[in-house]
Amino acid sequence: MMPRMNLNRLIQSVAKNFSAAEEIFSSRKVTEAAEIFYRLRYVLGGIFFLLCVLLEIHGSSIGMYGKFLDHPELQSILAGVPRQIRSDEYIVFTPFAFSQYFTNFSMISDIVRAAPTNMFMTYGQAVWHPAMIFRPALIGYLFLDQGSGLAFF
Repeated sequence: MMPRMNLNRLIQSVAKNFSAAEEIFSSRKVTEAAEIFYRLRYVLGGIFFLLCVLLEIHGSSIGMYGKFLDHPELQSILAGVPRQIRSDEYIVFTPFAFSQYFTNFSMISDIVRAAPTNMFMTYGQAVWHPAMIFRPALIGYLFLDQGSGLAFF
């Protein structure tokens, strides 16, 4: 008889919590707040984007180098897990993008292959060229440091 009584109390408690949650989320103030957030969604998104760039928060798996090199300082991440499957990003694209800082974003670079290579057409990297307007995600590399440029990208 005792377990059945506890089950009844549990069901009553859950029902009260659901009715309280329904009352909170169906209130007029929540609806008005949701409408305000909806109207300001672009501004809030822009603020969030700027904060991520300023704080150099990015989704790169570059932390895999910390695991490969067994270096604890390189393994510090805020959230998420660096994944080995993203090797095209952290082994190819990000080092190529960072190498452009040493050539002042020149169209032709010999850093990546030890031979003159067109970095814009062949590898799609940031360069000082008017055609960069067609690759807006890379423009951050041109004006920001490496960490902020990666966050912008």
